[in-house]
Amino acid sequence: MVLSCVAIAGKQTSERWQEKSTWGKLKVGMTEQGVGRLLGEPKHKKASRSACMWYYQDIPTEENKRPSFGIIHFRRSTTNESFAAHKWAEPDWQRVQADIETLRLQQEAEAEQARLEKEHELAQRRLEAEQREIEQAKQRERRLKETEAEREKRRQEQTEAQAKRQKHMTELRAKREREQAELRSVKPTGFASKYFIIIGVVFLGMAAAITFFVKGVGGRWK
Repeated sequence: MVLSCVAIAGKQTSERWQEKSTWGKLKVGMTEQGVGRLLGEPKHKKASRSACMWYYQDIPTEENKRPSFGIIHFRRSTTNESFAAHKWAEPDWQRVQADIETLRLQQEAEAEQARLEKEHELAQRRLEAEQREIEQAKQRERRLKETEAEREKRRQEQTEAQAKRQKHMTELRAKREREQAELRSVKPTGFASKYFIIIGVVFLGMAAAITFFVKGVGGRWK
């Protein structure tokens, strides 16, 4: 046979037991299921073969082995072997109110702590976002400077290349001018040489002709 009321420490899933009007609805003979639906699960259960105790306000300890408030005593039924409510002691309502107030203050403190943590988290996120924006701005500035430096370098290279081309063209022009000057200085001498050669040839021809003529006339005279 399995007992439904076992000696375990249960998690309190409802706070209905803290309402005084709810305890007024308890009736002798109510089943465990009925009591559970009315008051919720207790903090602790302790059972034997003939009886079962539900503790709502205090849990039995070494110092307080038999709590006096917030207790429901179940007794085993002789008919169906189940447990039924036999008697009970309502909670200490002053303590309940104090516990409720303490719980309220604790919940408010936890909510305030959660709010502060949320604000801190949001502030941290904003700070991180601002730092990312600053870093991105620095990166953009560095890229801009690098791009400008590259442009300046290309401009310098183009300027240097143009200067080299101009220097080369100037050297070529100077060389051509020197060559032309040399040619101009050589042409008159060459022309005079050719002129004198022609004159010499003409004179030689005339001399040969005169000689031939003289010989021919002399022969006829003989």
